[in-house]
Amino acid sequence: MPVVATPPGFHPPRHFDNGAEWLDALGGVPMERILFDPWPGTATEADLLRFVERDKRLCELIDGTLVEKPVGWEEAIIAMDLGTDLNLYVRSRNLGVVLGADSRLRMASSGRVRLPDVAFVSRDRLPKGHERIPTLAPDLGEMLEQRG
Repeated sequence: MPVVATPPGFHPPRHFDNGAEWLDALGGVPMERILFDPWPGTATEADLLRFVERDKRLCELIDGTLVEKPVGWEEAIIAMDLGTDLNLYVRSRNLGVVLGADSRLRMASSGRVRLPDVAFVSRDRLPKGHERIPTLAPDLGEMLEQRG
């Protein structure tokens, strides 16, 4: 029997006994941010990329479910303040790169595709090639992913 390679970042779908468990696993996001096309639990990275490119809306892939990213005035101010200070520190010391809100990253620990508002990746951990969604847990950001 041939062995089939598991695609990078693939994690089997999680099982939930009820909707409350599912919503909690998504981070308790409001229902209006959960997309139902494709059906929750069945979405893939290809679906995420098609949705983002077609509709120009930011969303994340969490356990096979597309979740629209919240955007707004206050979120933008906080992200820019953090990003500016962090980027000044990182660049002055040549430590790596600071990424903004449109950088899709596949979290190594969960396989979830996130769009962190601000993330730092150290120079020695930067990906060598070009991937549309690199498997890369930011040095600053993965600890937040592990909470949700």
